Amino acid sequence: MLQRFSYLGLETAFEEAEFVVLPVPYSNSSGVECAREFPFEFIKQSLYTPGYDPQYNMDLNKLKVHTMDFYFPSIEPKKTIEELSFLLDYIKSKNKIPIMIGGDHSITIAAKDHYSSFLILDAHLDLFNEYMGSEHSHACVSKRLSENGTVYIWGARERELEEDLENVKVIESAKEIKEKELYLSLDLDVLDPSLVKVQTPSPNGKTFSELIEFLETINREKNIVGIDIVEGCAEPYTAQLATRILSKILIQKIISYF
Repeated sequence: MLQRFSYLGLETAFEEAEFVVLPVPYSNSSGVECAREFPFEFIKQSLYTPGYDPQYNMDLNKLKVHTMDFYFPSIEPKKTIEELSFLLDYIKSKNKIPIMIGGDHSITIAAKDHYSSFLILDAHLDLFNEYMGSEHSHACVSKRLSENGTVYIWGARERELEEDLENVKVIESAKEIKEKELYLSLDLDVLDPSLVKVQTPSPNGKTFSELIEFLETINREKNIVGIDIVEGCAEPYTAQLATRILSKILIQKIISYF
């Protein structure tokens, strides 16, 4: 039997979908490019994910997810962000929740003009105004988003002196978030590097259980209106873990009180 090369092999038509996955094989980070091929491995490993989640007693085939064709970005970072912004605008205009799978964390900057509150799960603050000559670097994500909205960061354990905390809120719990609607950006390096292979690993990260518990609280108390998962390396276990994290986020959302 032929299986569709889509997230979980789901064949939901775009018109019927609640969620739209957009794979973005992109990295503008010279020397740390392992994440470029991650979206391919993510989709591949999702096809091996069990179709039933016993934690939530949920058949994953009930998830209304459409997977768009792979977006192959421009070489020029600013152009890439502009193109992704256009695609996000289109998905939103159809009343669907976009889910970008990167690739480099810089793709999150494309969400800047479409949302006003951001929750970033990341080992790093990413608050450089410019990094290695680019304002669109993975190290500038939180800085760019904070220019247009409220930014919360959970799981951060790295900071450089150049990074100004004035316009962001580093949090320990969901209770610290005031806004009701959130764009969720999950950098996989928020997890401990013993669990995942990522573009920029940092020791003493979150466990899988801690992450899922935090996301469950967010989904219960807030409304997630956009998602991205970024910076995993194209390695089977990392991709498989990421596919399961996404399925749990979507399950949590559809069983929430919204």
